[in-house]
Amino acid sequence: MERNDCYESGGAGLSGTVEDYGRFARMLCSGSIGAMEEFGWSGALGTYLMMDPTYQLSVVFAEQSEPSHEPELHPRIRNLVYRSLED
Repeated sequence: MERNDCYESGGAGLSGTVEDYGRFARMLCSGSIGAMEEFGWSGALGTYLMMDPTYQLSVVFAEQSEPSHEPELHPRIRNLVYRSLED
């Protein structure tokens, strides 16, 4: 079997600014996604992206920490954002 060093990976090797990531999130949030429940994902080393088209809301949290503090921080960020919408 021939060795192949190439592989496809959705995010590996990408780089950009937090501002670029924010623009990307706003674009996804403002599209015609319909009545989709909140969505998003976590990235390497603790980054967090959350979008809610219902509220036209996007959140970008940029952390670069090993180990990441994702389990503690991401739920708190989400709860703070939604709590602030109630006020």
